[in-house]
Amino acid sequence: MAPLDERLEAKLRTLAADEPEQFELIIKLVKLGHAHLFEQWKTGNVSPTAIREFAAHLAEVDKACPAGLCQYIKNAQKLLKGTSILTTKLYMK
Repeated sequence: MAPLDERLEAKLRTLAADEPEQFELIIKLVKLGHAHLFEQWKTGNVSPTAIREFAAHLAEVDKACPAGLCQYIKNAQKLLKGTSILTTKLYMK
């Protein structure tokens, strides 16, 4: 679980106040190991408008997944892990 970078947290303060659900989704994605999605936000080059638009898009994707985006990712990770275990066993024969 990756901690929230201070620079990223600073960029998200306004979003947290205005759109707490979107903020929480981003925090969950970071904790699931997807901080790379927000790497560019740490610099001063990303506008608050761009952050809001991306966060809104993530919220749409989250609502489109029956159990939510985070659960979708967890299921995918579990399936991929199972696949790698199976592949390893096949190659070891």
